[in-house]
Amino acid sequence: MKMNYSRMLRSLALRFRNQEAIVNVERNRRYSYWDYHLLTNRIANALRTSLGIGNGDRFMLILENDNLSLMMLPCTVKQEGTVVLTNLRDAREEHARQIALVEPKVVFIETALLDNYHDMLRGHGCQIVAMDALIVPRDGVVAFWDLVEAAPDTENDIELCRKAKPEKSTFAAPPSSRAIFAMRPQPKRSSRQAPGVPAISAMSMRTDISTLSIA
Repeated sequence: MKMNYSRMLRSLALRFRNQEAIVNVERNRRYSYWDYHLLTNRIANALRTSLGIGNGDRFMLILENDNLSLMMLPCTVKQEGTVVLTNLRDAREEHARQIALVEPKVVFIETALLDNYHDMLRGHGCQIVAMDALIVPRDGVVAFWDLVEAAPDTENDIELCRKAKPEKSTFAAPPSSRAIFAMRPQPKRSSRQAPGVPAISAMSMRTDISTLSIA
């Protein structure tokens, strides 16, 4: 089954056009449904064109929640790449292990972390996108808003394919996975942990974005 999420989200944006969709108090950002739709179109188009993200490519987000709100579901399903979500609070060494594991083509990162992460990310061959303006140009680094402003806000008309699920439940990721959640291995369940709740021991977990629904 093929799903055109851009078309679905456009219908949602037209229905609630001028109502607020995103309010970000940290950076004083407020977007209506229509403005948010156009913005995520630009981000998705920048991913596809300027950054060269296509089917089979991965991009990683090392971001605070305010910037994650720009990069989450809408722009993720408007393009063909796989998004890698990680915990900003993880140590640099942990992020390095995750990057070695999933091999992202592009990493979006908070500008405040750039000095500490630049050499490591470039060593893994990653293109870096800093979320704020750059005071001094850096090798392999582009500014997020420069990319967004240069990208068109046109519909990208991407259709994502949903493949049939396996009959048996499994922790393995289906081929149509669009998101990877990188996390630290967790210790075994303690005696205080609720019964029936397994401890997470996998280094990465994936989810099929096509199973998500929008109210």
